[in-house]
Amino acid sequence: MSTFPAWKLNKDSNIFIFSVLCGDSIDRYIKDILPRIQKGEPFLLANFLRHDADLNVWTRIFKLKLVYRMVLVTKIFQDSYKKGRKFSMESIHKVIDSYLSSVPLEQVYSAYDTRQAGASGVLTTVALQRIYNVTATPVVTKLK
Repeated sequence: MSTFPAWKLNKDSNIFIFSVLCGDSIDRYIKDILPRIQKGEPFLLANFLRHDADLNVWTRIFKLKLVYRMVLVTKIFQDSYKKGRKFSMESIHKVIDSYLSSVPLEQVYSAYDTRQAGASGVLTTVALQRIYNVTATPVVTKLK
């Protein structure tokens, strides 16, 4: 699944459902979710694919190991937040490229290939629609 935990989850944990290309997700993450994660509040973060561009970005992110995904998503949101309405698909890919050029690739890549990462993103989106009735992002709710 295209999800990853921030801290150890428990039955009272929240899930933050987001899209890396959604301005509202960016604002919510920077202003609300990130400070809570930094204080140690456990969250499950779940990416919701809204269109092909989301799938393209998420496929690149999900091929990374768990800990690197969290760092990269935070970097993308921070950069996009600084850019405001000027953030774009191109700027997001530049953040990904910059991050990947700064870390040893043999350490950061998981066993997922592009096809598996893409399929995981699509399956996660369908599950979020069915389990949480998600049709738009961002959403913060309790884990089910």
